[in-house]
Amino acid sequence: MTSGEIIWDTKLIGFGVRYQRRDKVFVYKCRIGNRQRWFAIGKYGQPWTVSDAENRVKVIQGDIAKDLDPAAIRDERVNNPTLRQVGAIFLETVVSKRRRGTQILYNDFLYRLIYPKLGDVKVAQIKFSDIALLHYGLRNTPTTANRVIASLSALFSWCERCGLRPKHSNPVQGVERFPEKSKERFLSTRELGRLGVALARAERHNTESAFALAAIRLLIFTGCRRNEILELQWKDVNVERAMLLLPETKTGARPVYLSAPALSVLAGLPRVSR
Repeated sequence: MTSGEIIWDTKLIGFGVRYQRRDKVFVYKCRIGNRQRWFAIGKYGQPWTVSDAENRVKVIQGDIAKDLDPAAIRDERVNNPTLRQVGAIFLETVVSKRRRGTQILYNDFLYRLIYPKLGDVKVAQIKFSDIALLHYGLRNTPTTANRVIASLSALFSWCERCGLRPKHSNPVQGVERFPEKSKERFLSTRELGRLGVALARAERHNTESAFALAAIRLLIFTGCRRNEILELQWKDVNVERAMLLLPETKTGARPVYLSAPALSVLAGLPRVSR
């Protein structure tokens, strides 16, 4: 087959597969009024099966029967997408480049908290009042509410750069954040002693993984965040310099100097390749 050649379906009029240089694409040709229209349905085999493409053609035929212009509907979807459509692209092109923990948070906020309220609203039509109501609805979890708003602010700023909203139209601007209570608390000397006893007992009776026990001890001895220790790899450990070099932190790579107890914990761990 040569590039540009089309194999037409013998049953569904106007439906076929166009051979291109690298791919095969489902197409549909029809007339709307006095004009001939072409629709590119999707790439053959991935993600479109023959059945999926035929169903899409039937939807187009249904729109035409209702005197709707499928091409205009398609253009509207492209030029004026919903928040859900834009969010999918934002996650793929922007958030995917960030730390794993950040990716998980953005996905959770969008799919669990934002899409149920605003997912089907055109991104260009979302107003300050929409964001304020969403924020207020999360008032029982103020920290989460504020993080959701921060995530939306980043998304709408990206929309402005992409031309999907006018400049300086971020609807998050002006939403007053809820006060947050710090959850930071340090263990007392007595609590640290009880924890040490519990760790020693678990180690003696082999009731917990050696890596889990080591992680808890390293958290105590280094003051690192939980994920910094849980995601630690041997390549990040420099025993000779008594230092960890954490590669992915909120402020970039940073050194963490190790005390003798921390070095002792690491020395007792087996080397396991990932």
